[in-house]
Amino acid sequence: VPFGQALYYAIGAYAVALLGRFTGMTDALLMIVVGGIAASIVAFLVGFLLARYREIFFAMLSLAMSMILYGVLVKTEALGSTDGFNVAPATFLGWAPHGANLNLALFWLVLAISAVAAALISRYFDSVAGAIAVPVRDNEIRIEFLGLSVNRLIHLKLVIAGFLGGVAGALAAMTISHVD
Repeated sequence: VPFGQALYYAIGAYAVALLGRFTGMTDALLMIVVGGIAASIVAFLVGFLLARYREIFFAMLSLAMSMILYGVLVKTEALGSTDGFNVAPATFLGWAPHGANLNLALFWLVLAISAVAAALISRYFDSVAGAIAVPVRDNEIRIEFLGLSVNRLIHLKLVIAGFLGGVAGALAAMTISHVD
C-alpha cells in the first residue's frame, strides 16, 4: 500500500497551475494530459527505487518521497510557499465559461474523465499484467518462477497510479482554482 499518492496528486495540480501561470495555457483537456504525464514521469523515476521494496518499507519510502516534495513546496516562494497561488479559469477548446457555467462544465468534465478512467482500469485488469495483480500480492516467488518480473509489474502499476493521481490533481486544481 503506497502512502505517497499525494506526491502524484500534487505534481498534477502544480503542473496545471504552473502551466497556466507561466505559459498562459488554460485549455482543460491539455492541462489534464500535462498533469497526468508530469506525475507519471515522476512515478516512473521514483518507481525504480520503490519497486524493489515491499510491505512497510515500500509504504514508508513512498511517504518519504511525498514529504520531500511537500518540503520543497513549502520552502519555495516561487511555488507559492504555504499560501499557494491561484489557477487560471479553465477553457474548453476555446470556450471560456464563467461562474455557474464553469462549475457545470468542470462537473461534466470530471464525470467524463472518471468514466473513461474506470473503463480503462477495467480493461487493464482484463489484461495479463492486470490479471497478475492478485498472484503478485499472494506469492511473488511463483510469479518469478513463471518468468515474469515482479519488480517490472509493480513499476508499471506505480506509473499507472501516478498518472491517475496526476489527472486527479489536475482536475482538483482546475475545480478549486487554487493550489497550496
